[in-house]
Amino acid sequence: GSIISPSSVNGVVGLRPTYGRVSRHGAMALSNTMDKAGPMCRHVEDCVLVLNAIYGPDKHDGTVADAAFKWNPDLPLAGIRIAYARAGFDPAAAGRAGGGGAPGGGGAGRGAGRGGLTPEQQAAQAEERRKMYQDVLDTYRKLGAKLEAIDLPDLPLANQIGFILEVESAASFDELTRSGDVDLLRTGPSASTWPNTFKTARFVPAVEYLRAQRGRTILMRQMAEFMSKFDVLLSA
Repeated sequence: GSIISPSSVNGVVGLRPTYGRVSRHGAMALSNTMDKAGPMCRHVEDCVLVLNAIYGPDKHDGTVADAAFKWNPDLPLAGIRIAYARAGFDPAAAGRAGGGGAPGGGGAGRGAGRGGLTPEQQAAQAEERRKMYQDVLDTYRKLGAKLEAIDLPDLPLANQIGFILEVESAASFDELTRSGDVDLLRTGPSASTWPNTFKTARFVPAVEYLRAQRGRTILMRQMAEFMSKFDVLLSA
């Protein structure tokens, strides 16, 4: 989430390129099979300018593909197959509350649900999200897009191989871990949990790591088949 997450919470445009699109030379490595470098800009057009300047081989990162970058801002949306994840934009899903606290009045915080919000506040927040998501879809339709609501495929395997990133990050920072300097990350008011991650991931057997990579290949093929029906997938 080093591009998409901060872009989302700061209201800017984040472009997370395809793996092998932009050289990672000079950047701090984390996961050698997942790391991607991309811009965060104010507008889409700004991301276009930056990507045009940074994409392609540089004789330093062997994973970068020599593929052309073509930008056509006048391409009509009506000719693009656009789907949106039903669960993310569905009012019921967006408005589902996660409270579960026992009813009753009394002291401070009583009757509050997730995040300390009252049921009324949760309902208002859900309605605000519902309207925001609906405005997004309406904007696409006004621009000529033909949207299709879809359900994302059920891929339980995806939840079982997340440790690939942890193992690869442990390899990237192994020297720091072995020297003990990794414990310096524990200091300060916002102590990092990476030291423990780096240390524990060293005990993952190579066999399990390779099996997870095989499972990852299966997931890639399943998602490629799913996305073959669409050009763009909107999620919330």
